[in-house]
Amino acid sequence: MTADGDLNARLIEAVMLDGQERFDEAAAICEQILVRRPEQPHVLCL
Repeated sequence: MTADGDLNARLIEAVMLDGQERFDEAAAICEQILVRRPEQPHVLCL
């Protein structure tokens, strides 16, 4: 799996968690995706 694919999979897992932990994890992954691809943010990060 590519690095982007791995981040996408982790983001989807984070979104499925409950509570504040979910948002913290998803926000951290969105930041990583934006650093790698600022021109193409993930749809779940918008």
